[in-house]
Amino acid sequence: MIQIEDISEIPEAVWSKHSSKEFTLLPPEVREEMVRNSSPIKQVSLDGDVILICGVFRQTMLGMPYLWVLLAERFADAPVSVLKQLVRRLAKELPVAETFVEVGNKKADRLARLFSFLPADSTIIHGSKVYRSYRRA
Repeated sequence: MIQIEDISEIPEAVWSKHSSKEFTLLPPEVREEMVRNSSPIKQVSLDGDVILICGVFRQTMLGMPYLWVLLAERFADAPVSVLKQLVRRLAKELPVAETFVEVGNKKADRLARLFSFLPADSTIIHGSKVYRSYRRA
């Protein structure tokens, strides 16, 4: 059974290799600020196991909201219908948003496109990696 719920903090879960690496690259104080300034934060569970956590982070009141996603190892077990349900709910709550995808990461590109994000022009550098902006409007 699929469950999508609002949460206020990141639960313990077995994250995918990529999500775990990305999240731990952030200094603890940045992670805490990201969670504190994210609303909503959604937890998607499949048969009681977390498969995905996503949140919407705003750095300023008027700034573009950023979507961040942490995938759990069980994400691959999620039926497409679950993802479509999540996309519909997020689109209602957040009609305009931006996210960043590591350049060359085809899985992340497909996930961004599933959430109706399309590549934009800007890039950022985080550590040794380059990320491209994706926007949904």
